[in-house]
Amino acid sequence: MTNTNPKAARIFETVFISPPTLNESEFESVVTDVSGHYRDNGAEIRRTENWGRKRLAYTIKKHQDGWYALLQVEGPGAAVAEVERRMRISDKVLRWQTVRLDDTTGALEAAEERVERMAREAEERAQREAERAAREAERAKAEAERAAAGEAAEAAEAAEAADDAQAGDGEEE
Repeated sequence: MTNTNPKAARIFETVFISPPTLNESEFESVVTDVSGHYRDNGAEIRRTENWGRKRLAYTIKKHQDGWYALLQVEGPGAAVAEVERRMRISDKVLRWQTVRLDDTTGALEAAEERVERMAREAEERAQREAERAAREAERAKAEAERAAAGEAAEAAEAAEAADDAQAGDGEEE
């Protein structure tokens, strides 16, 4: 049975794209504004994800790139309608898509899995980067040791040559 109460809290995800002409701090203020509009209309922000600047699949209003963000909110449908109305008239939002998660079987689970997968991938990237940095440090250390050994050998050869030269000078007298 579906809930027919228009004021009932439902779970929504809104993904929106802002123009690339904004810098990162301006984009963050757009995300804050959209979140604030949701809160002002009785919705609770469950999650905010800043996906950063990405290439668009096709040109939108003469832009090839855009700033992406996702907001997961819980609130009435009227809040979504008001936020979408505000995004429609804003020049700081190129496109948006809002989907209701609680009606789709498995949608909430899929959203949670996406978040877990993204966290796991970030952790794996960090681990790979740490391993790469450790290998690079090991290579640099080995190179420094080889250089130091080479310099020591050159110094020993120079000392030996100086000793030979000194010994040769002593024989001539």
